[in-house]
Amino acid sequence: MKRSPFDRVKVRKNKLRVDLIKKHKSSGKVLDVGCGYGHFLKAMFDKLYFVYGLEMIQSKFEYARKLVPRVKFENFFNHQGSYDIITMWDVLEHIPERVAAVDKAYSLLNPDGIFVIQVPQADSFGARFAGYKWKYICPAHVNYFTKQSITVLLTLHGFKVLKIKSSWEPKNFLMSLKKRTEEEKQTDFDKIIDRPKWLLKIGLFFHDVILQILSFFRLGDEMIIIARKV
Repeated sequence: MKRSPFDRVKVRKNKLRVDLIKKHKSSGKVLDVGCGYGHFLKAMFDKLYFVYGLEMIQSKFEYARKLVPRVKFENFFNHQGSYDIITMWDVLEHIPERVAAVDKAYSLLNPDGIFVIQVPQADSFGARFAGYKWKYICPAHVNYFTKQSITVLLTLHGFKVLKIKSSWEPKNFLMSLKKRTEEEKQTDFDKIIDRPKWLLKIGLFFHDVILQILSFFRLGDEMIIIARKV
């Protein structure tokens, strides 16, 4: 299937996530929980990982299956299998049964498996500065984590935290400057990427540079946690 500009940009943006994971697990079978439109899985597939996904939003599930056939419309807690890597990108903050979710991930992972999570960081600079106006405080988020609390949660349920990395999403920052619905945000994003390929490549290069600089100085509003099953 020919990739649209939306797919090319989103898969390319996930390259930094793939590069980070490769430092801890260079191959294996991957399960992405809440895989959305499937762009992270496609980026992992391009690096020769065996990839599978779960997605409960019908429209996203149908889209993701066009990029990665091994995506199921299935509840995570009902899923069975064994994996070397399980990922949750901006998912755990939405799950009321956070302890059960961590335990389920533990049960699905092979020995020495890797659990990778991205969640909003409630003790980030942005959160402390904004207070109750922090953009990640919303009805859809039922869990809020600090570095310490996510470390305690994972440690108590059989994981060893290997790395916590600050993460920042320039698109979310730009879109948060004014109140926008998810549909309006997507429309704005589509307008931004409606550019020639060479210009998009330049833009993505600077996107990566900015992301790495802000992550280095721990200025991100989110955090990526990499933990190993012990």
